[in-house]
Amino acid sequence: METIKLILEKLDYLEQLIISNNKEILSVEELEKYTGFKKSYIYHLVHYSKIPYSKPNGKYLFFQKSEINEWLLKNKSFGKLWSSSPVLNCLKNSSGNSSFVSITM
Repeated sequence: METIKLILEKLDYLEQLIISNNKEILSVEELEKYTGFKKSYIYHLVHYSKIPYSKPNGKYLFFQKSEINEWLLKNKSFGKLWSSSPVLNCLKNSSGNSSFVSITM
C-alpha cells in the first residue's frame, strides 16, 4: 500500500512538472520546481528585486519563463580552466583584455 502511495505521489509530481514545462508564466510554486530554489529564497530574491517578476494585482507573484532563463544564465563563467588557458593568454592584448579572433575556413 505504501509503495502505491509513493508511486502516485511521484506521478503527480511528474504531471505537474510536465504541465509547468509547457507554460510561459509561472507561479512561485512552479518556479520552485522549475529552478529547484526554495520558496523562501525566491521571496528573498523578489524582496530585493534580484529576479524579474510581475505582481499584477499587488497580491500574486508571476514569473515569465523566458526572463527567468535569461536571468539564470546571466554572469556566465567559464571557470578556472578556461581563464588560465594558454590559448586565452595568447589572445590577450597588451592592455590585458581578451581579443577575440575570428577564424574562417
